[in-house]
Amino acid sequence: TAAAAAAAGGGGGAVRSEYDYDVIVVGGGVVGAALAKNLAPFMDNNSKLLLLEAGPDKVWPPPHGNHEIPNARSYALSPSSWKHAIGPQINISDNNHNNVRVGKYSKMQVWESQGPATLTFTKDDITVDNDNDNLDYLGAVVEDGPLVAALWDQLKKDKNSQNIHLQTKAHVQQVQLLPQNNNNNSNCHGGVSVTYKDNSSHITNDGVEKKVTSKLLLAADGANSFIRRSLNMPIVSYGYGRKALTCTVELQTPMPPIAFQRMETNGPIALLPTYHPKYATVVWSTTPELCNQHQPQPSHDNHNHNNHTLQLQQLTDELNRHLQSGPAVTNNTDHILSSLFQSANTGLTMKQWNDEGPFVVPPLIANIAGPVLSFDLTMMQARNYVHTDSSSVVLLGDAAHTVHPMAGQGLNLGLADVVCFTQLYKDAIQSGMEPYLMLQQYQTQRQLAVSTMQMGMHTIHEFYRHQFPLTSIGMNLINAATPIRKTLAQMATGTGPFGI
Repeated sequence: TAAAAAAAGGGGGAVRSEYDYDVIVVGGGVVGAALAKNLAPFMDNNSKLLLLEAGPDKVWPPPHGNHEIPNARSYALSPSSWKHAIGPQINISDNNHNNVRVGKYSKMQVWESQGPATLTFTKDDITVDNDNDNLDYLGAVVEDGPLVAALWDQLKKDKNSQNIHLQTKAHVQQVQLLPQNNNNNSNCHGGVSVTYKDNSSHITNDGVEKKVTSKLLLAADGANSFIRRSLNMPIVSYGYGRKALTCTVELQTPMPPIAFQRMETNGPIALLPTYHPKYATVVWSTTPELCNQHQPQPSHDNHNHNNHTLQLQQLTDELNRHLQSGPAVTNNTDHILSSLFQSANTGLTMKQWNDEGPFVVPPLIANIAGPVLSFDLTMMQARNYVHTDSSSVVLLGDAAHTVHPMAGQGLNLGLADVVCFTQLYKDAIQSGMEPYLMLQQYQTQRQLAVSTMQMGMHTIHEFYRHQFPLTSIGMNLINAATPIRKTLAQMATGTGPFGI
């Protein structure tokens, strides 16, 4: 049995006489798969890892459907995330090599709807490991499906693959904290048992119930984490009263390697590149009323089909109206002080356009090319990333925290969790320690980093929501002050001194 095989022992001083696995990862998305891939080198000898995923096997392309059109479920990843969490084995390319479809951008242009300010970040503003000589991009947009499939493919090819068990169609039913083993030292934890239903069998429609035990349970099962909820791990959350609408659009002209973002009172609207210059991804943060108004209803008959087509055209027109409106360079006012600020602000804007090149107007959207999706915007953080009654359970990614999507940092924060945890796990193994002894260090490091990012995104959101008078000139001053602009770029991308 797995337990008998585990009893043979292994590296890192771990006691394995009563556990089926050293590590169980729940959730096989980007964070969970990247976590398993990064821990794979330590699963040698008799060390074992189990990855539980509720969905089917991750392959790309799927067997059915047209996959030329990029999927709107995509992420903007920083160079640091790619290098340290995804890894060099998965190639970044501008086409479809290695089944990973990436839209790189070397510049991010941010502007506001109520004033003349612009803020421009470029690849020259960041460094990775103090080396930007070969850094040809500021960020990379990648679809969820191809990226997850590439990570799973790496897991299947790993040299320790015989000790890495990938279980798909596995629905976790119950999680129990095991009592501490009194035969071990007083610092030892008890581990955890996981009961799940294996629905991969064709023998029965009801699935096969299985129960396994592990020294560590790593929850990467998303913002609605079953593990977190079933173990009553409390969270702190803040609802923005906004929704994000996202879709893939077809463009009238090719997309440049630029990420566009316009700051509005209801939230930002972004146009992001994809692997194909013909398409782009829109992420629009707005009120629930506007989001529901512009989200097309499914068509089931000719009448509904006509309405659906009309709704898509109305959405196209609305997106173009927002994205084609450049900075408000002129703004009439009767107030002398406001006029002075406006004149100075406009002057800063024009100087920056002279120094950095003119404002780039985003390409016109021709039509909506894929499904229109939406989700509520919430900032959330677990009070503890490590269970307070047992050092057996750890939260990572969206299971531990969520942020406003305006800077595309949600997945980057999750991958930073992966990098931090992996490094501490490696340090523990190489020191002959039990890995659970370093979990408080993981929690301290990551909660501080996540809290800093959350408050930064929240502050920016509130500034534009309430339209503070100095917001516009503040953006221009930041853009003109190169050291401050570079610091913000490095914070947002996890590079330079903020590197993961």
